[in-house]
Amino acid sequence: MSAWVVPVLLCGGSGTRLWPLSRPDRPKQVLSLTTERTLFAETLHRLDGFALGTTIAITGAATADLVAAELPPDARMMIEPEGRGTAAAIALAALEVVADDPVLVVLPTDHHVADPVAWRAALDVAIHAASQDEVVLLGVKPTRPETGYGWIHAPQGTTPALPIVRFVEKPPLAVAQGLLDEGGWWWNAGVFVVRAKVALALLELHAPDVLDAARLAHAEIVRDGSLRLGDRFRAIPNIPFDRAVMERTTAARCVPVDAGWTDLGSFDALWQTTAHDPSDNATRGDVLLHDAHGCYVHATHRRVVVVGAQDLVVIETADEILVVPRARAQEVRDAVARLGDPKCR
Repeated sequence: MSAWVVPVLLCGGSGTRLWPLSRPDRPKQVLSLTTERTLFAETLHRLDGFALGTTIAITGAATADLVAAELPPDARMMIEPEGRGTAAAIALAALEVVADDPVLVVLPTDHHVADPVAWRAALDVAIHAASQDEVVLLGVKPTRPETGYGWIHAPQGTTPALPIVRFVEKPPLAVAQGLLDEGGWWWNAGVFVVRAKVALALLELHAPDVLDAARLAHAEIVRDGSLRLGDRFRAIPNIPFDRAVMERTTAARCVPVDAGWTDLGSFDALWQTTAHDPSDNATRGDVLLHDAHGCYVHATHRRVVVVGAQDLVVIETADEILVVPRARAQEVRDAVARLGDPKCR
């Protein structure tokens, strides 16, 4: 673990998939959902043992104070005026530290990893490959024909960092099943590892409009303890780094990892990652269950009692209650969009 690493922590989102626990001004990254630490703190904890430079966190104004409370004292917080894709985030982070040219480890901060030791081992391989001028994604070993993730085709080879042959974004079920059966496919974990100068060179080659706009936005950053981006940030094309660079370069590599990863994209995912009782229920807070099976129940302010239910999600907060079948947990976002309250969108 000898390479100098700068973590780039992505903390944003609309706060709808885990509503009412998460909100636009309180995204799931700053919630304690799987351990006593917040998901943001867990992300930092998984970097223990690496030679870390100054952490860069990228977030919005609504969540800046919450994110700042989670950061190491010497970290830099970059505040975006609105959400943008990972191409913008990586370009701006690389511009901020390019003089020292560290390896950037770009991490979403809302993921769960059951085996951090295996995760760190894969990340170490990725950092080594990135120090050799490759640009790397972590690829999670798939366990099911998942339609909500991107898939990476990187057949097993003789090197730990496998050349990426193809990307497929959120395939339909039949296609996902075919990828799973074929083998050599991995879920895209959204974790990018790349040297700062290499990231900028690849953007210059494959997405110069992103880099040009990012340079203008970076030049007008207001440094007042945080790094505040101005109006020019809005001119950066909203595109993921995968599409801007990874799908266009021959330097793209995948490091496979089998570490019990999930992106916690629904309450069903939370149920899967939380300890179960003998009836397959998972609970947090003051919960009483009677003849309940396969439920996820989360109480924050009051006791919640569930009787005679199966495969149900029940969420209680100070101001809202959600009840939804686990199998339809992805529809929470659609329901929240109908509430009409901007704080819930």
